[in-house]
Amino acid sequence: MTQEDWHHLIDDVLKSKEHKVRSKAGKKNRKKLEYNHCSGSRSFVATMTIQPEFNGSENLEFSEFYKKTHTKKNKEWIDPICAMKYSKMLSLREESFQSGV
Repeated sequence: MTQEDWHHLIDDVLKSKEHKVRSKAGKKNRKKLEYNHCSGSRSFVATMTIQPEFNGSENLEFSEFYKKTHTKKNKEWIDPICAMKYSKMLSLREESFQSGV
């Protein structure tokens, strides 16, 4: 980034009223989240679309993808609600298999 680009970013973009409004709205919306994922700065949905790149050419089932993106490196869940949702996913998948769906 050039010095000129840096000054433009600070003076024109970050100090603009539009940026401040969007920033405030984003902050408010992020506070509504019960928990976040562990797949980096990319959104969960964006990471799902590039799944093979994220998983090293492995195409995971949704429930396993969810587990991978919602557990820490030590394999603990980022929030207890994630473990409950994962268990619910597995039970619903098992029910659908048994019913032939």
